[in-house]
Amino acid sequence: MVNLKKNFVLFLGIKENKVWKEDMKKLSVDIPILTYHRLTKYRVSDKYTTSINEFAEHMEYLQYNNYQTISLCDYIRHISEPFFDIPEKSCLLTFDDGHQSDFQFALPILARHNFKATFFITTDWIGKQGYMIPEQLRELATTFGMSVQCHGKRHIPLKGLSLDNLLQELVVSKRTLEDLMGAEIYYMSFPGGSFNKDVLTCVRDARYRAVMCSIPFYLHQIDGLFVVGRHMIKYVGKSNFNACLKVDYAAHIRAYFMSVLKKNFKIIVGNKMYYFLWKIYTKKIP
Repeated sequence: MVNLKKNFVLFLGIKENKVWKEDMKKLSVDIPILTYHRLTKYRVSDKYTTSINEFAEHMEYLQYNNYQTISLCDYIRHISEPFFDIPEKSCLLTFDDGHQSDFQFALPILARHNFKATFFITTDWIGKQGYMIPEQLRELATTFGMSVQCHGKRHIPLKGLSLDNLLQELVVSKRTLEDLMGAEIYYMSFPGGSFNKDVLTCVRDARYRAVMCSIPFYLHQIDGLFVVGRHMIKYVGKSNFNACLKVDYAAHIRAYFMSVLKKNFKIIVGNKMYYFLWKIYTKKIP
Protein backbone atom coordinates (compact mmCIF):
# COMPACT_ATOMS: atom_id res chain seq x y z
CA MET A 1 0.00 0.00 0.00
CA VAL A 2 2.86 2.40 0.81
CA ASN A 3 4.36 1.85 -2.66
CA LEU A 4 0.95 2.35 -4.26
CA LYS A 5 0.53 5.65 -2.45
CA LYS A 6 4.06 6.75 -3.32
CA ASN A 7 3.60 5.86 -7.00
CA PHE A 8 0.29 7.67 -7.07
CA VAL A 9 1.73 10.86 -5.60
CA LEU A 10 4.60 10.67 -8.04
CA PHE A 11 2.00 10.34 -10.79
CA LEU A 12 0.45 13.59 -9.61
CA GLY A 13 3.69 15.38 -10.35
CA ILE A 14 6.00 15.33 -7.35
CA LYS A 15 9.48 15.33 -8.80
CA GLU A 16 12.85 14.80 -7.17
CA ASN A 17 13.40 18.50 -6.58
CA LYS A 18 10.19 18.57 -4.52
CA VAL A 19 10.70 16.99 -1.15
CA TRP A 20 8.93 13.68 -0.75
CA LYS A 21 9.13 12.31 2.78
CA GLU A 22 8.79 8.55 3.05
CA ASP A 23 8.03 8.88 6.78
CA MET A 24 4.81 10.83 6.17
CA LYS A 25 2.82 8.25 8.10
CA LYS A 26 -0.46 8.97 6.37
CA LEU A 27 -0.69 10.97 3.20
CA SER A 28 -3.13 13.85 2.98
CA VAL A 29 -5.39 11.76 0.78
CA ASP A 30 -6.13 9.57 3.82
CA ILE A 31 -7.29 12.56 5.87
CA PRO A 32 -10.38 14.34 4.52
CA ILE A 33 -9.98 18.11 4.24
CA LEU A 34 -13.35 19.72 3.55
CA THR A 35 -14.04 23.32 2.55
CA TYR A 36 -17.29 25.22 2.97
CA HIS A 37 -18.14 28.78 2.03
CA ARG A 38 -21.50 30.44 2.73
CA LEU A 39 -24.40 28.79 4.57
CA THR A 40 -28.04 29.70 3.95
CA LYS A 41 -31.39 28.64 5.38
CA TYR A 42 -32.41 27.21 2.02
CA ARG A 43 -30.51 25.86 -0.96
CA VAL A 44 -29.75 28.56 -3.54
CA SER A 45 -28.29 28.52 -7.06
CA ASP A 46 -24.79 29.49 -5.91
CA LYS A 47 -22.95 26.15 -6.11
CA TYR A 48 -20.55 27.15 -3.32
CA THR A 49 -23.41 27.77 -0.89
CA THR A 50 -24.56 25.01 1.47
CA SER A 51 -27.92 24.92 3.22
CA ILE A 52 -27.92 24.81 7.02
CA ASN A 53 -29.75 21.48 7.05
CA GLU A 54 -27.24 19.97 4.62
CA PHE A 55 -24.31 21.19 6.71
CA ALA A 56 -25.92 19.83 9.88
CA GLU A 57 -26.36 16.44 8.18
CA HIS A 58 -22.69 16.42 7.21
CA MET A 59 -21.58 17.11 10.79
CA GLU A 60 -23.96 14.46 12.16
CA TYR A 61 -22.53 11.98 9.67
CA LEU A 62 -18.99 12.74 10.84
CA GLN A 63 -19.90 12.26 14.49
CA TYR A 64 -21.95 9.12 13.88
CA ASN A 65 -19.01 7.59 12.01
CA ASN A 66 -16.55 8.51 14.78
CA TYR A 67 -14.58 11.17 12.92
CA GLN A 68 -12.64 13.65 15.02
CA THR A 69 -11.65 17.07 13.75
CA ILE A 70 -8.05 18.17 14.04
CA SER A 71 -6.43 21.56 13.60
CA LEU A 72 -4.43 22.49 10.54
CA CYS A 73 -1.42 22.89 12.83
CA ASP A 74 -1.77 19.30 14.03
CA TYR A 75 -2.18 18.08 10.48
CA ILE A 76 1.07 19.75 9.38
CA ARG A 77 2.86 18.29 12.39
CA HIS A 78 1.43 14.87 11.55
CA ILE A 79 2.85 14.86 8.02
CA SER A 80 6.18 16.39 8.98
CA GLU A 81 7.03 14.90 12.38
CA PRO A 82 7.54 11.12 12.47
CA PHE A 83 6.15 10.60 15.97
CA PHE A 84 3.25 13.08 16.08
CA ASP A 85 0.04 11.06 16.18
CA ILE A 86 -3.54 12.07 15.48
CA PRO A 87 -6.83 10.15 15.93
CA GLU A 88 -7.30 7.23 13.55
CA LYS A 89 -10.38 8.80 11.91
CA SER A 90 -9.37 12.43 11.57
CA CYS A 91 -10.65 15.18 9.30
CA LEU A 92 -10.14 18.90 8.78
CA LEU A 93 -12.97 21.39 8.39
CA THR A 94 -12.24 24.72 6.70
CA PHE A 95 -14.30 27.75 5.71
CA ASP A 96 -13.27 30.33 3.11
CA ASP A 97 -14.02 34.07 2.78
CA GLY A 98 -15.29 34.94 6.30
CA HIS A 99 -19.05 34.94 5.72
CA GLN A 100 -21.35 36.07 8.52
CA SER A 101 -23.19 32.76 8.11
CA ASP A 102 -20.09 30.94 9.36
CA PHE A 103 -20.54 32.58 12.75
CA GLN A 104 -24.34 32.67 12.76
CA PHE A 105 -25.14 29.19 11.45
CA ALA A 106 -22.02 26.99 11.22
CA LEU A 107 -20.51 27.81 14.61
CA PRO A 108 -23.44 26.57 16.77
CA ILE A 109 -23.52 23.30 14.82
CA LEU A 110 -19.76 22.85 15.18
CA ALA A 111 -19.98 23.60 18.92
CA ARG A 112 -22.81 21.08 19.32
CA HIS A 113 -20.53 18.33 18.03
CA ASN A 114 -17.40 19.68 19.72
CA PHE A 115 -15.80 20.08 16.30
CA LYS A 116 -13.01 22.51 15.46
CA ALA A 117 -12.48 24.32 12.16
CA THR A 118 -10.16 26.75 10.41
CA PHE A 119 -11.65 29.97 9.01
CA PHE A 120 -9.73 31.63 6.16
CA ILE A 121 -10.54 35.35 6.05
CA THR A 122 -10.42 37.86 3.18
CA THR A 123 -9.27 40.92 5.11
CA ASP A 124 -10.84 43.63 2.90
CA TRP A 125 -14.23 41.99 3.46
CA ILE A 126 -14.08 42.11 7.27
CA GLY A 127 -17.05 44.08 8.57
CA LYS A 128 -18.73 44.44 5.19
CA GLN A 129 -22.34 43.38 4.75
CA GLY A 130 -22.60 39.61 4.93
CA TYR A 131 -19.15 39.13 6.46
CA MET A 132 -17.88 38.75 10.02
CA ILE A 133 -16.80 41.71 12.11
CA PRO A 134 -13.53 41.84 14.11
CA GLU A 135 -15.22 40.96 17.41
CA GLN A 136 -16.69 37.80 15.91
CA LEU A 137 -13.32 36.71 14.49
CA ARG A 138 -11.70 37.13 17.89
CA GLU A 139 -14.55 35.26 19.55
CA LEU A 140 -14.08 32.34 17.14
CA ALA A 141 -10.56 31.89 18.49
CA THR A 142 -10.79 32.91 22.15
CA THR A 143 -14.20 31.51 23.08
CA PHE A 144 -14.64 28.57 20.69
CA GLY A 145 -11.05 27.50 20.03
CA MET A 146 -11.27 27.88 16.27
CA SER A 147 -8.36 28.88 14.05
CA VAL A 148 -8.52 32.14 12.05
CA GLN A 149 -6.11 32.31 9.11
CA CYS A 150 -5.59 34.27 5.90
CA HIS A 151 -7.42 34.20 2.54
CA GLY A 152 -5.72 37.22 0.98
CA LYS A 153 -6.65 40.88 1.01
CA ARG A 154 -9.07 41.37 -1.89
CA HIS A 155 -9.91 37.79 -2.98
CA ILE A 156 -8.19 38.10 -6.33
CA PRO A 157 -6.18 35.43 -8.21
CA LEU A 158 -2.53 35.58 -7.12
CA LYS A 159 -1.08 34.07 -10.27
CA GLY A 160 0.23 36.80 -12.57
CA LEU A 161 0.15 39.61 -10.00
CA SER A 162 2.98 42.10 -9.80
CA LEU A 163 5.36 41.88 -6.84
CA ASP A 164 3.72 44.94 -5.23
CA ASN A 165 0.26 43.40 -5.52
CA LEU A 166 1.51 40.06 -4.21
CA LEU A 167 2.96 41.94 -1.23
CA GLN A 168 -0.49 43.40 -0.55
CA GLU A 169 -2.23 40.04 -0.80
CA LEU A 170 0.29 37.99 1.17
CA VAL A 171 1.98 40.31 3.65
CA VAL A 172 -0.44 43.17 4.29
CA SER A 173 -3.38 40.79 4.81
CA LYS A 174 -1.24 38.65 7.14
CA ARG A 175 -0.26 41.67 9.26
CA THR A 176 -3.85 42.92 9.31
CA LEU A 177 -5.07 39.62 10.74
CA GLU A 178 -2.16 39.39 13.18
CA ASP A 179 -2.96 42.86 14.53
CA LEU A 180 -6.65 42.00 14.76
CA MET A 181 -6.20 38.59 16.37
CA GLY A 182 -3.17 39.34 18.51
CA ALA A 183 -1.50 36.16 17.27
CA GLU A 184 0.78 35.06 14.45
CA ILE A 185 -0.79 33.85 11.20
CA TYR A 186 0.92 30.80 9.70
CA TYR A 187 -1.54 29.50 7.09
CA MET A 188 -3.29 30.75 3.98
CA SER A 189 -5.76 29.45 1.42
CA PHE A 190 -5.41 30.65 -2.15
CA PRO A 191 -8.32 32.76 -3.48
CA GLY A 192 -9.79 30.85 -6.41
CA GLY A 193 -7.04 28.24 -5.95
CA SER A 194 -4.72 30.24 -8.24
CA PHE A 195 -0.95 29.84 -7.79
CA ASN A 196 2.32 29.11 -9.54
CA LYS A 197 6.00 28.74 -8.60
CA ASP A 198 6.52 32.50 -8.22
CA VAL A 199 3.51 32.75 -5.90
CA LEU A 200 4.81 29.85 -3.80
CA THR A 201 8.20 31.52 -3.49
CA CYS A 202 6.57 34.73 -2.24
CA VAL A 203 4.34 32.78 0.14
CA ARG A 204 7.38 31.06 1.62
CA ASP A 205 9.25 34.36 1.91
CA ALA A 206 6.22 35.85 3.71
CA ARG A 207 6.80 33.17 6.38
CA TYR A 208 3.68 31.09 5.90
CA ARG A 209 4.13 27.46 6.94
CA ALA A 210 1.47 25.99 4.64
CA VAL A 211 -1.01 27.04 1.99
CA MET A 212 -4.22 25.37 0.89
CA CYS A 213 -5.45 25.07 -2.67
CA SER A 214 -8.54 23.68 -4.37
CA ILE A 215 -6.84 20.76 -6.12
CA PRO A 216 -8.21 17.66 -4.40
CA PHE A 217 -5.80 15.06 -3.02
CA TYR A 218 -2.79 17.34 -3.49
CA LEU A 219 0.26 17.35 -1.21
CA HIS A 220 3.60 18.91 -2.07
CA GLN A 221 6.41 20.18 0.12
CA ILE A 222 8.48 22.76 -1.72
CA ASP A 223 11.45 24.33 0.04
CA GLY A 224 9.83 23.72 3.40
CA LEU A 225 6.40 25.08 2.40
CA PHE A 226 3.49 22.62 2.41
CA VAL A 227 0.87 22.97 -0.34
CA VAL A 228 -2.25 21.05 0.65
CA GLY A 229 -5.35 20.29 -1.42
CA ARG A 230 -8.96 20.26 -0.21
CA HIS A 231 -12.43 19.07 -1.21
CA MET A 232 -14.67 21.98 -2.19
CA ILE A 233 -18.13 21.08 -0.87
CA LYS A 234 -20.57 21.89 -3.68
CA TYR A 235 -24.12 20.49 -3.68
CA VAL A 236 -23.02 17.40 -1.77
CA GLY A 237 -25.94 15.46 -0.31
CA LYS A 238 -25.62 12.94 2.51
CA SER A 239 -25.32 10.03 0.09
CA ASN A 240 -22.38 11.64 -1.74
CA PHE A 241 -20.76 13.12 1.35
CA ASN A 242 -19.26 9.76 2.23
CA ALA A 243 -17.29 9.85 -1.04
CA CYS A 244 -15.47 12.97 0.18
CA LEU A 245 -14.17 11.03 3.17
CA LYS A 246 -12.84 7.90 1.48
CA VAL A 247 -9.64 7.19 -0.36
CA ASP A 248 -10.59 6.40 -3.95
CA TYR A 249 -7.63 6.39 -6.32
CA ALA A 250 -9.87 6.37 -9.39
CA ALA A 251 -11.52 9.54 -8.05
CA HIS A 252 -8.06 10.99 -7.41
CA ILE A 253 -7.09 10.44 -11.03
CA ARG A 254 -10.35 11.99 -12.28
CA ALA A 255 -9.84 14.99 -10.00
CA TYR A 256 -6.26 15.38 -11.20
CA PHE A 257 -7.23 15.40 -14.87
CA MET A 258 -10.02 17.90 -14.16
CA SER A 259 -7.43 20.19 -12.56
CA VAL A 260 -5.23 19.78 -15.66
CA LEU A 261 -8.17 20.69 -17.91
CA LYS A 262 -8.89 23.79 -15.81
CA LYS A 263 -5.24 24.81 -15.93
CA ASN A 264 -5.11 24.50 -19.73
CA PHE A 265 -8.41 26.35 -20.11
CA LYS A 266 -6.92 29.23 -18.08
CA ILE A 267 -3.95 29.31 -20.45
CA ILE A 268 -6.23 29.41 -23.51
CA VAL A 269 -8.67 32.13 -22.35
CA GLY A 270 -6.39 34.01 -19.94
CA ASN A 271 -6.70 34.50 -16.20
CA LYS A 272 -9.06 37.50 -16.32
CA MET A 273 -11.54 35.84 -18.67
CA TYR A 274 -11.32 32.56 -16.74
CA TYR A 275 -12.20 34.17 -13.41
CA PHE A 276 -14.91 36.30 -15.04
CA LEU A 277 -16.52 33.10 -16.37
CA TRP A 278 -15.87 31.34 -13.04
CA LYS A 279 -17.79 34.02 -11.12
CA ILE A 280 -20.72 33.79 -13.54
CA TYR A 281 -20.78 29.98 -13.33
CA THR A 282 -20.53 29.81 -9.55
CA LYS A 283 -22.49 33.02 -8.89
CA LYS A 284 -19.66 33.84 -6.49
CA ILE A 285 -20.33 36.83 -4.27
CA PRO A 286 -17.80 39.59 -5.11
